[in-house]
Amino acid sequence: LRPGTTPPARRPVPPPQRHRRILCTTHPVMLATGSIDL
Repeated sequence: LRPGTTPPARRPVPPPQRHRRILCTTHPVMLATGSIDL
């Protein structure tokens, strides 16, 4: 990478609201079971 350019990973890209909501709702379940595939 050249100096002055920002790597894509460094740029904060918010996930879609739909995916975010799914993560929020299934997080407790994932902690409980640990076998959930998103």
